[in-house]
Amino acid sequence: MYMNHEQINGIPTWDKFKEYMTKMYTPVNHYKMIRGQIGNLKQLTTVQDYYVEHRKLCVQANNMTEEEKHFWFIKGLRPELAKHVELAKTKTTEDAYDEALTYEIRQRQRQRAICLHK
Repeated sequence: MYMNHEQINGIPTWDKFKEYMTKMYTPVNHYKMIRGQIGNLKQLTTVQDYYVEHRKLCVQANNMTEEEKHFWFIKGLRPELAKHVELAKTKTTEDAYDEALTYEIRQRQRQRAICLHK
């Protein structure tokens, strides 16, 4: 199939080749499935781990706006963290991540201080 394409259209650039292969071998509902995974993603461990997973999925979705990425990032955070980040009125996913990470670090420091005083 690709050979026919190449014979008709000539040797493509890397970007055209990648586009053709993606179109041929990506399931029709791939982007819809990725968006579903982003919507279902929840923070189960650290903010950093959650951010990495969220970012991997957003890269695969490749057509999400920053506003959508930001919304879903906050929505998947643990409730206490999500509330804090929303109150901080962040504008980007990276700002939301920085805010959540800073909050998480402060919480850990407070917990350690409490444990030391017991």
